[in-house]
Amino acid sequence: MDDATAYYQEFKAKLTDSQPWPGPYLYKFIVKQQSNHLSVIKALFTDQSTEITERKSSKGSYRSLSILANNQTPDKVVEIYKQVKQLKGVIIL
Repeated sequence: MDDATAYYQEFKAKLTDSQPWPGPYLYKFIVKQQSNHLSVIKALFTDQSTEITERKSSKGSYRSLSILANNQTPDKVVEIYKQVKQLKGVIIL
């Protein structure tokens, strides 16, 4: 088993124990202002009840993205993080 697989298995176990599922989950990302990754990340969340909040950094070179998604499961959370991890330059909080 590689490190990434072990990490995601441990993360999923912690998610499973942290709250009742399905339920809400707050994702947080930081992206460079000029990057097209903001739209790519937003496209992963199609549910109309999802709340997306964007904020510019003080110098305007970065944007933080907070996404409160409902009806999430530990598997869905892990899947989204795996997809976002493929985007170069995105910081996952």
